[in-house]
Amino acid sequence: MKESLPTETLNQLSGEILDAAISVHREMGPGLVESVYQYCLVEDLCNRQVKVGTMVSVMLHYKGELLNKEYIIDVLVEDEIII
Repeated sequence: MKESLPTETLNQLSGEILDAAISVHREMGPGLVESVYQYCLVEDLCNRQVKVGTMVSVMLHYKGELLNKEYIIDVLVEDEIII
């Protein structure tokens, strides 16, 4: 299992995500569909040199058993934060 980032790093990263989200909302305004905001947020985070994955597939486990089902994460930041 991969070791998690230090709390201080996660806090800084969370702040960067929040700042990017506010920036997108200020630029694009309210009322658009989620996919527009998501695309712009990913673009903004990439411009900030933040590692971002989209539509990341994760296999589901339940009570220690691997299920024949996957979960799709819309946005995964630095392999740590799910948006």
